[in-house]
Amino acid sequence: MQKLISTEENINKIINLNNILKIEEERIRIFADQLHITLQKQVIDKQIDDYNFETQLQVFSNNEACNKKHNVEEGDPFYEDKAYIMFRDFTLDEDYTEDWNEGNHPLRHLHFCYTMHCIVFHSHLSWEDILDINDVWIELKVDYQFFIKN
Repeated sequence: MQKLISTEENINKIINLNNILKIEEERIRIFADQLHITLQKQVIDKQIDDYNFETQLQVFSNNEACNKKHNVEEGDPFYEDKAYIMFRDFTLDEDYTEDWNEGNHPLRHLHFCYTMHCIVFHSHLSWEDILDINDVWIELKVDYQFFIKN
């Protein structure tokens, strides 16, 4: 496995994925923080009674062999992290700047964002699987709650 990720092309692919995820985390953070403010205001203004805010991370591949290995069809995620906690509440600045890389692996010198950390360390994915990632989806889901008493 070490040989697989030690090629310059593969290292650059992982660096590129991590860099894209860092940028997207900042973009989503701005939206999520504003959404939290809006939701809290809606509760205060009694437009809604309460809400649930969930996040989910999904990764996809166009690689037929990868999808077959994970028993999914193209267009379906080959990994989902439903316990992904980023953006669920106002997140500290440190969570966006901290190095989330851990462990002893060939890419331990890279500064991982939280999303990359989840893909690498919270999943069952191999480095080969991670190299097959074409798309990453981060979903923010809000359930608006209305309580009706009889």
